[in-house]
Amino acid sequence: GGDRSGVPDPPLVPMGYAFAIWGPIFLGCLLISLAFFTRAWRRDRALHALAPWFALAMLACTLWSIVASYADLVLGTGWWGLTIPNFLLILAPLALGLIAWSRELARTGGPGTSRGSWLVGGTLGLYTGWCTAAIFANIAAWLASPPMLNFGGSEGGISLALLLCAGGVAHALLWHGAKLVRAASLAPLALMAFVGAIVWALVAIGVKNVPAQPTLERTLGVLAFVLAASLVLATFLRLRGLLAARRSMPMRSRTAALQV
Repeated sequence: GGDRSGVPDPPLVPMGYAFAIWGPIFLGCLLISLAFFTRAWRRDRALHALAPWFALAMLACTLWSIVASYADLVLGTGWWGLTIPNFLLILAPLALGLIAWSRELARTGGPGTSRGSWLVGGTLGLYTGWCTAAIFANIAAWLASPPMLNFGGSEGGISLALLLCAGGVAHALLWHGAKLVRAASLAPLALMAFVGAIVWALVAIGVKNVPAQPTLERTLGVLAFVLAASLVLATFLRLRGLLAARRSMPMRSRTAALQV
């Protein structure tokens, strides 16, 4: 994100409407932040495991807002690459917080033992998925900036290569995330929110590029739709396997599985 001073976005940056996803993400984060001040949430062990990671993610998000808003005035186009490590700083504590919370949920018996499990799981999953997509979009914007394009290459070619990488990373994170939280009752919700955010970005990339005149951009748009469909199918299969495994796994075995 951020102001690119009138420079057109590369093809991998989603269509403008997709950024409306920040609305529910920030609303969820605000509600979680306020809820931490309630007595019931302060006594929740799963939320205690989440709290430090959530605080780190919010600090990193604040830093990103400052960089995206003001760095252009100081550094010009040179600032665009700064958003990449910044999004990584947001993504890392979000993922670690989700894992820590899911582990504690499994030890204490599932989401019914933790307050606001739908709010926390949905928000963290959505935020994690969107940050994953944003990292690749920001890499594309950086590589398509005037200083980088001077070294050769094209926006369409860069975006197509990054889209393939993003699809591979999304599938790998889906598989690994399901494995990490396979015994936690929150896993289906977190996975659906995570994949939903990435699919939302991919569909917006497809909508933006399929009507484009250059063949390369049109190919990128079609590929984005294909990747979105593949993620939906993979998530369905993964969730079906998780639900079947959890039904046949006693609670003691679930806890032991998470401690491996």
